[in-house]
Amino acid sequence: AKTAPTPTTPPQEPSKRAPEPVTTVTQTPDVAEVLDTSTAKGAAKAGLGWLTLYTVPKNAAVFDGSTQLGTSPLIRVAIPVGTYRLRVVDPQDPGGTSKLLSVPVRPGELTKLQIRLADLPPYTE
Repeated sequence: AKTAPTPTTPPQEPSKRAPEPVTTVTQTPDVAEVLDTSTAKGAAKAGLGWLTLYTVPKNAAVFDGSTQLGTSPLIRVAIPVGTYRLRVVDPQDPGGTSKLLSVPVRPGELTKLQIRLADLPPYTE
């Protein structure tokens, strides 16, 4: 049986450690709750949804602002809930024309799209 690796944070250098705050904070149980974002319920609680995107042609670079989400096809990418104005760059266009794709991502839901880049409007800032 394979166990998922637990993310470990590297130990901080003592010199960089912030001084201990004097105020005590009482934690409520739901603040410390660990959310399993691979499940619909956990993702919804964490404010995440998923995006699966197939483009024609494939291998289009997909950006959310200046952040590259990846190259199509994107399969089940977990992203925060909201409506995205994604910039999709046509790999077959020598000018690298950017197209606009508006994508609604709902809590705990998978948004699955298959698009032809030729059908999308041009991306403008």
